[in-house]
Amino acid sequence: ENSKKFSELARVWIKKQSHSYVQSLVERVPQIVKWSLEELDMPPSVKRLKNQAVDSLWSEVREEIMYQLSVALDGKVITDEDLDREHKAVDCVRARLRHAFMPYNKSIMWQLRNPVWWVLTLLPLVPMSLFVPITFFMIFLFIDKSDEFQLIDFILRFKGTQFITFGIVKNLVGFYGYIGCIGEHKPGSERMHSCATDGPGSTNALDSFWVQLSGLILQILLTWVCFALLPFSHDHRFQTTGDLDKEFSLQLQEGGEVAIAITDCTRQGGEATVKKGRLDVNQGGLLLKLGVYDVVCAFSCLGILLYSMSKQGWKPTWVVEQVLFALQILYGYLALPFLTFNLPVLKTVLTHSVMTGYDEKGRLRELKGPDPRPEEEMKAQMKELEDLQHQREGRQKKEKDNSEEKTLLEEIKQLCRKHWGEEETAAVPKAGQRLD
Repeated sequence: ENSKKFSELARVWIKKQSHSYVQSLVERVPQIVKWSLEELDMPPSVKRLKNQAVDSLWSEVREEIMYQLSVALDGKVITDEDLDREHKAVDCVRARLRHAFMPYNKSIMWQLRNPVWWVLTLLPLVPMSLFVPITFFMIFLFIDKSDEFQLIDFILRFKGTQFITFGIVKNLVGFYGYIGCIGEHKPGSERMHSCATDGPGSTNALDSFWVQLSGLILQILLTWVCFALLPFSHDHRFQTTGDLDKEFSLQLQEGGEVAIAITDCTRQGGEATVKKGRLDVNQGGLLLKLGVYDVVCAFSCLGILLYSMSKQGWKPTWVVEQVLFALQILYGYLALPFLTFNLPVLKTVLTHSVMTGYDEKGRLRELKGPDPRPEEEMKAQMKELEDLQHQREGRQKKEKDNSEEKTLLEEIKQLCRKHWGEEETAAVPKAGQRLD
């Protein structure tokens, strides 16, 4: 029994010492970064802002580094059987949509050949009020909303599309629509413009004022629902053996024997080093602060719309329609801060989420990239490449021989011209012609 405790003691000691040593190295990084960004002519105010920016960003980077270190030292391998017990297969419709939209083991080239991926990608780019929210509402229905990364990815993807479709694209549509309605004015005509019927925000049967307003409210609510679900979500990546949370002590007993005592701090009311498969941070990381920002932006836009409606007698006049059109563009541009979270490195560091995807049965899996090709297929491709190389070398050799032959014949022609003249030189054979 003591031998088993000693081996456990050695394992725990090595892990804790390695964790402590790397942590001490990591703590030195902020000062090195600050020193590398230092300049002699930097004003004190700029220097303070620089140091504050490094400290605020480094707290997130350090958290992710220590999490990855804890997982590397103390992570417990999760087998496919464990995942099958935790995640049950879903119905065939959701499984196909999940795997087409976000496969865990396929590349973008595979997705480009999938029509379902094209539909879910191109539909939100249509600058009509209901296309974006309805498409993302469909995506919201089939994703796994218990996973932290799926909710974060949904929010960032939704906001990124909102910035492009409702911000940039709709702004261009409104600009040219405004030019068109103003340009219809003719000198001497009483009608100054046609913006009431043809201007930006002008409605039709398929895109009426209430349809546009419903689309704006739907996209606001979808984002807020995802933010509300984040605290109840969890990631599906790692569990730990708990060695980093154990404490040990050695006691010398009578007779010279050494008693080894190992206690688990988490069972004694302590705090786990890795909690719920990751560091003990709020779900979503800094993205939750952007949730508050989005609430302020949404209420501000809706407040402006209500104010304009009150000035028009609470009727959807063409002025109110254009205000709603402008607010959709404004709300789209206000999604710009979310784009910074879409950068691959910042997305992981700032949200502390683990990238996940779906298998063919719609079950959640850690994202790992394309599967390696079978060995037989690799050998066949290598043989094909070798054959192509041999053919290329053969063509190059043939072209070289023909070039040498042409050079020799040109020399013969020059010699004939010199001694016999042009008529006799015409009888000299061309390159590749057989000499009889």
